[in-house]
Amino acid sequence: MIPLLHPFRFQCPILTNACAFGYAVAVGLAKRLECAQLAAAFENQPRPNAPPSRYAL
Repeated sequence: MIPLLHPFRFQCPILTNACAFGYAVAVGLAKRLECAQLAAAFENQPRPNAPPSRYAL
């Protein structure tokens, strides 16, 4: 953080809110990226054969 010659009283709450918002955005992006990675991993997996139905003829 760049030190200011004349710090303002409201600087900390603004930075805290900005950091909290940035963290929330980062968490959201990470969750979406994780979902995309999981989806890609499942798409690359061979699909298992379904077990035979109990009601099959």
